[in-house]
Amino acid sequence: MSEVNAVPPSRRRLKASVLPLFAAGMFVFAMLSLVQPERTRADPPVPPPASGYASTIAGIGVVEPESEPVSIATELAGVVRSVEVEPGQSVRAGTVLFRLDDRALVGALAVATAAEQAAAAEHQAAEAAVPLARAALGDAEARFALYGAVDDTRAVSGDEVDRQRFAVERARAAVAQAVAQAAAARGRVGEASARAQAIRIDLDRLQVRAPIDGRVWRRNVRAGEYAPAGLLPEPLIVLGSDRALQVRVEVDEEDATRLRPGARAEGLFRGSPERRVALTFSRMEPQAQPKRALSGGAQRVDSRVVEVLYRFDGGDAPMLIGQRMDVFIEASEGRGR
Repeated sequence: MSEVNAVPPSRRRLKASVLPLFAAGMFVFAMLSLVQPERTRADPPVPPPASGYASTIAGIGVVEPESEPVSIATELAGVVRSVEVEPGQSVRAGTVLFRLDDRALVGALAVATAAEQAAAAEHQAAEAAVPLARAALGDAEARFALYGAVDDTRAVSGDEVDRQRFAVERARAAVAQAVAQAAAARGRVGEASARAQAIRIDLDRLQVRAPIDGRVWRRNVRAGEYAPAGLLPEPLIVLGSDRALQVRVEVDEEDATRLRPGARAEGLFRGSPERRVALTFSRMEPQAQPKRALSGGAQRVDSRVVEVLYRFDGGDAPMLIGQRMDVFIEASEGRGR
């Protein structure tokens, strides 16, 4: 009997049914892979900001104090000995913010003070010598007058008269020398005093003080750190007025022609689009400059902007300097954004 006839009929029927079932399963898988699932619309967690004006100029603003941020630096470099303020602390003009190590200048001031005292003593001695020289001059002049009053030339020799005249000239020269020495000593006193005063000024400069009334918004210096002098990429302390806040808005140069001074504006803080802040026009910077507040995406970094400053009441708004704000300005005419 052949091998075909040896296979049971039930197995042949099973093989005949498996192939169609496998083909049908592959067809269903292909159809499910090609058919796109139904898409549903998902609302964003925070709705995007929207303008309330018919014609709008939109810009990104950065919150700053009304006085603008003041970057505090030190005129003299040195190691910070102590920091006297904390972030958020209100200060008055003249308040010490931090102190630098002053031990070297304290020693120099002691030396300069001693030199000033020595110069003062020398000046006192020189001034005391002037009356003595003038007294000697008066005595010499009296003697010379006495010899000059003798009518009889035989009573006094001519040599004696000449000696008295020379004595008067020497006394006058001694007075002039004493006066000059006193003046020189007075000058040395002034020089020593000026040197000591310069050291006192440097000692005062080692105590960095607040230039205005305001609040400490940021502190980037700690005790024990070295504080270099001059302009720094990261200021040691950022200070600013806490009476009112303002937002510096960057308006694209393409919209600058539609911008008018005094235009109404409103701002929205990031994350709180339902909270609109009324803005009051302050001023407009007359010079366009490269854009700094980038919003991300494909925005060009070489575009230029015009800065407009608006004031607002910070009582109901978060006191966060440097926070970004979406600002909508009412445009004079043209298409809105």
